[in-house]
Amino acid sequence: MLTTMMDLSFLAFSAFTLFVIHEFEEIIRCRPWIHKHKPESRYANDMWIRNQRAYPSTETIAVMILEEIVLAASILLISASLNCPAPVFAVTLGNSIHLAGHIVSAIISRAWNPGSVTAAVTLPLNVVILMLLITGTTSKGTNTAISFTITSLVVFVALAANLALLHRIAPRIHAHIHGRA
Repeated sequence: MLTTMMDLSFLAFSAFTLFVIHEFEEIIRCRPWIHKHKPESRYANDMWIRNQRAYPSTETIAVMILEEIVLAASILLISASLNCPAPVFAVTLGNSIHLAGHIVSAIISRAWNPGSVTAAVTLPLNVVILMLLITGTTSKGTNTAISFTITSLVVFVALAANLALLHRIAPRIHAHIHGRA
């Protein structure tokens, strides 16, 4: 059960750390992986190959991830400062769904792809954080659970919309970085 702001701060920091570790694997492995496996028919339906327009360069990926890191850090910091666990839950849930997607993609392609290694390691830890947040909140009563659910949903939708926007504008980010804007 979450009893103090320190407990929530620890969970927020843990969630953030797991998020950043995973994102660094994506930055490092994405473009080399696409270049290596793009010609192979076996990977034609892989999410990285299908969506490579959203990942035009390592620099573009890094800028997109930097924006996500700043947004997640801000949400987690405010959440911990206000002792409000719902946004921590939303960020961790969003990251967990993202990680699960990497694992599913790796299973389908039967190969480790960018993000799948850290996804396999960090997803179980994220699940522990989610369980602790749910346990600590549901024990506080129905009104708290309803507020928790609504706040989590709003933050989750905002994060998903932000990620969709980043993927949509990736070519413009790339052009700006490379002086073609």
